[in-house]
Amino acid sequence: YNFGFSVQPIRVLLPYREELVGDIRRSRWHGGVIDLIIDSVGGMVGIANFISKEDKLATIYLGLIINQMQKHLIVEGNLVHLGNRLMVTSMQAFPEGQLVAEGKVVYNFIKSKS
Repeated sequence: YNFGFSVQPIRVLLPYREELVGDIRRSRWHGGVIDLIIDSVGGMVGIANFISKEDKLATIYLGLIINQMQKHLIVEGNLVHLGNRLMVTSMQAFPEGQLVAEGKVVYNFIKSKS
């Protein structure tokens, strides 16, 4: 918990693995795996903005655009908006600087009453 100090950006490296392939003809990432990591990185952005252990976060909506590739992914997440009840994050996935997926996630952000 950072107690109110925003950490920007959050970056996660996801190594390419054959077990995570969706299109076996082209050996490309499964879209669900990219969806999962995009949502998870957005959640990490939210947790970095918690001010109490009692704060809560739940995904409301995830919008995703994917142009899949067969390489390691680096997913970067940034805080777009943090209000009283909603948080919006923006994530980009790229191998070697080329954007392959982009997502915006809206979360229900419930701050503790303490």
